[in-house]
Amino acid sequence: MRRMLAGLVLGSTALIALAPNAGAVESEPVAPEKLELRCRKAVVVVEREGEVHRKLVVGCRWSKSTSEDFHAYRLVRKVDAQPRMPVLRSDDQDRQRFIDRRVRAGHEYTYRLVVVNDEGKIIGLSNKAVVTT
Repeated sequence: MRRMLAGLVLGSTALIALAPNAGAVESEPVAPEKLELRCRKAVVVVEREGEVHRKLVVGCRWSKSTSEDFHAYRLVRKVDAQPRMPVLRSDDQDRQRFIDRRVRAGHEYTYRLVVVNDEGKIIGLSNKAVVTT
């Protein structure tokens, strides 16, 4: 913290004036917490009314955020060249997995996990995890 002080002593009274930026705190930008994200495709077998169905899914796991400013995880997904879309928002800091059941064969899915504080500022970021189905 940098403060500029100017002082003047008159008799037994000291006058101190603070410069205009005296209350400002200068700090370096803090790099976001780095999280590890791993995603892979899988086939889930589901039995319904005596029939067996196979369903393609993508399962994602990530390292837990340790930030004291944690507010929520946001997992975003990009399909092929389409824009990114959120697929998960969770305020459970202990949550570390997600199963994406909205996938189809023949596409490339790119996932990225973001951690935000209560102001919506990004305070954590994962690597990109790419899955081709």
